[in-house]
Amino acid sequence: MRLRDLADLVSADAAASFRLTSLEKKGGYRQTTMGSEYVRDPLTLVALELNGETLDLEHGYPARMIAPGRPGVLQTKWLSRIEAMDA
Repeated sequence: MRLRDLADLVSADAAASFRLTSLEKKGGYRQTTMGSEYVRDPLTLVALELNGETLDLEHGYPARMIAPGRPGVLQTKWLSRIEAMDA
């Protein structure tokens, strides 16, 4: 699903950033913030599948963020929470 569609579903402000939280218990990338330029990019996805199959644990099950142009370490795996933050 496109992240911008989720943002619209929750009536997030167009300039809102999103906080992404992983199921990981600790680590520097357990939680990241994604600016509105990525939230509103039509290529930024919340991926639930890979090649038509449910993500496996190695690829980020239950969901992972895919945002072209962001460094790989910020492509949050094992998403547990996505929060809209006021601009």
